[in-house]
Amino acid sequence: AEPVLISSIRAHVAPDRVVREFARGAVLANPSDQPQAFDLAALWPGRAWRRLRGTPGQDERTNNGEPAGPIVVLPARDALFLAAAEAGGRQ
Repeated sequence: AEPVLISSIRAHVAPDRVVREFARGAVLANPSDQPQAFDLAALWPGRAWRRLRGTPGQDERTNNGEPAGPIVVLPARDALFLAAAEAGGRQ
């Protein structure tokens, strides 16, 4: 007989993955509660990507400047910024 108040609610759908390409990079996001794989070769055939290079205090293991792909697995509720690798391997 009393009103119910919901103060916080979250919904996560495991199959949902978010991908956005920009002029010189891309963002991969996994809003789900499970790790998700991103097939970069299928998303962008013939394109090469690299991880950003982190600075001290950032996650230098993830952001190590190394080439990414062709499959990138993101942990639950995580995202990754990638830079387009230039032709000839220059970064």
